[in-house]
Amino acid sequence: QDVALRILSQIPDVQYDMFGGYDDAEYVLTGIFPDWMMYSVEDFPLSVIDVKMKEETSHRSVLGSVLGLGIKREKIGDIIVYDDVIQIVSSGAMADYIGTHLRKIGRHPAETSVCPIDTINPKEPEYDVFTTTVKSLRLDAIVSSGFNMSRGKAADLIKQERVKVNYRFVTSVSVQLKEGDLISVRGKGRLIYAGDDGTTRKDRIRVTLKRVK
Repeated sequence: QDVALRILSQIPDVQYDMFGGYDDAEYVLTGIFPDWMMYSVEDFPLSVIDVKMKEETSHRSVLGSVLGLGIKREKIGDIIVYDDVIQIVSSGAMADYIGTHLRKIGRHPAETSVCPIDTINPKEPEYDVFTTTVKSLRLDAIVSSGFNMSRGKAADLIKQERVKVNYRFVTSVSVQLKEGDLISVRGKGRLIYAGDDGTTRKDRIRVTLKRVK
């Protein structure tokens, strides 16, 4: 998304937007319009496939079942799974195809219906919020404190391309983080750098981190 926005910003006489069905959607559809055109989210051809089943399931199982239909990952948007809510965002004919052919999640039967995108019911994010101190706002320092590991281990994960900042792989341990940055570590989870609150007497930076549950 970041790369697409940087490219689009250099093209004259167009306007553009991104929409994934709800605020903070991870996967989004990019709309490109003439600069004279009035547009709205209704111009993004998105639908939501509502899935009903008796058994509990997981995001991985739903994704695997959809891909098992021969669909590439980029053809669908976010998959929402929590409590008794199972929803899949897709567009146009692909949404109809999934709605017609998705009859099982894993080994369990499922019923599907294609609904307007405004019926989407995303889960409100939940966070563990905590304060810690770091020597600097470098990526390796924040990963080390946020995921309770040595700074050397954090540096290794970054160099192994197992760390993303705002959904982009970063391989430099010295990247300086900004308030609101989302850090993802494969196998460990995600956290948000929520800002700093000055320094301690030992000249360490007091930071607030929000770890996604």
